[in-house]
Amino acid sequence: SSLPNCASADRIDGAEYQTLIRRSAMRCARPCGSRPTSDPMSTSVAPSFSNDQDSATVVIGPLPPVLPANLRLTKVALRSFVPVNDFAEFLVTVTNDGPGSASGVVVTETLPPNLVYVESQASHGIYTPGSGEWAIGPVAPTQSVTLQITARVTAPGMAVNVATITGSVEPDPDPSDNTDSATILTPAPGAVDLEI
Repeated sequence: SSLPNCASADRIDGAEYQTLIRRSAMRCARPCGSRPTSDPMSTSVAPSFSNDQDSATVVIGPLPPVLPANLRLTKVALRSFVPVNDFAEFLVTVTNDGPGSASGVVVTETLPPNLVYVESQASHGIYTPGSGEWAIGPVAPTQSVTLQITARVTAPGMAVNVATITGSVEPDPDPSDNTDSATILTPAPGAVDLEI
């Protein structure tokens, strides 16, 4: 039978004896690879092994506390009155008032039915028009990021455009300022514009 934890191989003519040790920290009392004192064809060799166990202690200190990140969203329309088939522009700003950094920040910005998306420009992250999701990512304390959206007005009336922070890994101590809206008015064709 083979030696415990060692693989032995003997040539029939007894000219060579090899003992292979596993690739571990195990140590044989008889060095593996040496010729045994007994008959190499004998199966009664019973080498002893020293302790192949070892241990290590890793001390991990307390994790630092997760600081909250107070995110604030504001939204404005760059033009209040926009004729039909003209272009409305909105600016969304997200600011991290701290004290901690924010990560995984996401804003949902969907256009009302009478506005058709034309283009957008984000200072950070990516805006997806189909879902209305602005994936910002990390925002450092005191940092502000912006998204400007241009849309074409397709019908007269009032258009209320709402944006909301819908994602953030860190807790926000004041979610009341996570939503804002901007309104534009589109007069009916032929109506008199009495803007003051």
